[in-house]
Amino acid sequence: MLKLLEVLKIPESELKNYKVHFAIGITDKMEPYKKFLIGEFKEWQEQQTQKNFSRPYVLSLIYYRKDTWLFGGIYRVIGKPTPFERPEEQWKGWKYCTELVDCQTDLIGRVFVSYKKEYRQSYPKLEMDPESGMSPREMCVSSILEKKASINDFGGFDQVNIDYETLQVIVRDNISSWRSALSNVKGIYLIADKRTGKQYVGSAYGCKKVYFLRGER
Repeated sequence: MLKLLEVLKIPESELKNYKVHFAIGITDKMEPYKKFLIGEFKEWQEQQTQKNFSRPYVLSLIYYRKDTWLFGGIYRVIGKPTPFERPEEQWKGWKYCTELVDCQTDLIGRVFVSYKKEYRQSYPKLEMDPESGMSPREMCVSSILEKKASINDFGGFDQVNIDYETLQVIVRDNISSWRSALSNVKGIYLIADKRTGKQYVGSAYGCKKVYFLRGER
């Protein structure tokens, strides 16, 4: 199989300059993937609980499903991190400044990597040789999409389980596939507050249908 480093053209001599970020959410494993779809992965990645990016470059891989990761780009670390907090979430950590490196950027969101990570560390050195399993430098490409993964394509009503941020992007950008599907269907919907656990069940009937509820909160 084709190795990821061959595709990215990273030579063996440069491995010491890279850390890999296996981006995965804590409470929701798909959180970084959702952030990627709405164009906020870079900002999400820059907020870290520890000083995790101790090398010049970060190779970002985004959790997609078990043992499968989406290539999210290579980022250059600029300067040192600064203390950062989100008081509303009682969260404290470090804020990095990064920039996307012009390295195979056409493959971002298109290349899927097959890699069984048999260790807990989410920020390994690229050349690391783990006690068990495969080294990150041996990661292989499992598939390449024709076009970048995005929320532009409506995936079917059985897959409509989205967060508020994603919904905002769908409405803001007036994405045609979602507009067409949701403006032609009636139904019952559920809104859940992830922080409080409260739920609201509503219904959309008549001429307005589901899509035209977009202005309600």
